[in-house]
Amino acid sequence: MPSTNVSDESAIPAPDKSIDIAISECEENVSRHKRAALAEAAVAIFLIMLIGAITYGLGKLEGEAHDQERITRSDTLQAAEEAASNNIQETRAVQRGLDALRRSQAGGSKDKKAQTEIASYVDIIERNTKRAPQLEEERNRAQKAYDDHFSKPLITETMTYGTIVLIVIVLGVFTAMYRLHLREIAKNEQYKLGFRRIRVAANNAALPGFQSEVRTALTNHAFDSDQEPGWFAKRGKLESPLPGHPTTDIATAILNRFLESAEVVFHPKPKA
Repeated sequence: MPSTNVSDESAIPAPDKSIDIAISECEENVSRHKRAALAEAAVAIFLIMLIGAITYGLGKLEGEAHDQERITRSDTLQAAEEAASNNIQETRAVQRGLDALRRSQAGGSKDKKAQTEIASYVDIIERNTKRAPQLEEERNRAQKAYDDHFSKPLITETMTYGTIVLIVIVLGVFTAMYRLHLREIAKNEQYKLGFRRIRVAANNAALPGFQSEVRTALTNHAFDSDQEPGWFAKRGKLESPLPGHPTTDIATAILNRFLESAEVVFHPKPKA
């Protein structure tokens, strides 16, 4: 009878080919999970870049609106400054004309035309003097609005916080999925090792030394995994809906701790 050995694949009996099929399936599972993990990492990077691009686009639109508002407020400020300056210049010109007319009338002349012009100049000066505080107030408001516009950020706090929240959610979800693939890869690697141990025990069952402790050591706990869930993912009354995701793990752990410490007492409904 030909001797069978682990390293001699051609000597493996036909029934043991099922173990090879199982090992091949485990290797395919490992390859699938590796490809899925890489694909999900690429999707996560794409989503983060997309979120960044959207934020940049919103910031650009906000910047264009900011520039348009700046132009509008600058024009308003310029118009207010010109109105105040024109009022002052007009008052000074009228005051000079009034002084000249009064000097010409200093000799006691009673020219009615000159008196009419003097009265008109006085009215203009009084009107401009009354308007001066209002024009100055309008100029100050326009200046304040122009200064406040430059203190407003292009990217608002809502945009910043929204971007951060979306990135955290994307990273959390894809990190949990990536960890899931890593666990599956480790599990299938353990299964591969377990099937090889079973094959070694089966192929060498007739050889001396494989009848007792050696065979037991090879077959016992061959498919056991040493993976232990983290503190937050430990099983309780409730299980995390998305294992590996920090938020759901922490929330589930808090609820389990609450349920463990809470005591539910049922009171019978009083009869009417």
